[in-house]
Amino acid sequence: MTSRARLVALAGARLLPLGLPDDDAAQQILVRASGRHLSSDELSAAMEIVEQCGRLPLALRIAGARLAALPGLSWVDLAARLRDERSRLDELTVRDLAIRGRLESGYRHLDQVAARAFRRLARLETPTFTWLAFRQLSGLPASEAEAAMQRLVDMGLVDVAETDGGGTLCRLHELSRLHGRELGR
Repeated sequence: MTSRARLVALAGARLLPLGLPDDDAAQQILVRASGRHLSSDELSAAMEIVEQCGRLPLALRIAGARLAALPGLSWVDLAARLRDERSRLDELTVRDLAIRGRLESGYRHLDQVAARAFRRLARLETPTFTWLAFRQLSGLPASEAEAAMQRLVDMGLVDVAETDGGGTLCRLHELSRLHGRELGR
């Protein structure tokens, strides 16, 4: 079972954190979900879709399912539709499956403090930020900021990585950022 949110370990289960797929694997997810052949002329449009989905497997599957469900929708057309940040989450919907719903599910599990911090993070112009920047942006004391960040990480809304210098670099996934901006309007 995979999930962006951290799952509670079951007896005997082992948690294995997975990163996002690389570009080639992400493109394969998209193409398989579309059920279509990808010609060399369509390759750049497919890679643009991969980028607009932030290589998030669920978003790639939804984009591929849209291509499968709408034979008149070309790779180029879908890439063009996904360019507009204001409607990208709307475009990543097919039948009863929507990326917005999955993002909303994680957001609903946040307490008020973490939810407010998430909306503030979404206003940043960059998806990456430092722990210090988060503390300053959140306006919270260190212990509360740390607890809020942990909740964001647990819900899969923020990823944390160590830098070469031993510091901490955080990343808000692009689709999460768009969702947070919607919530902040």
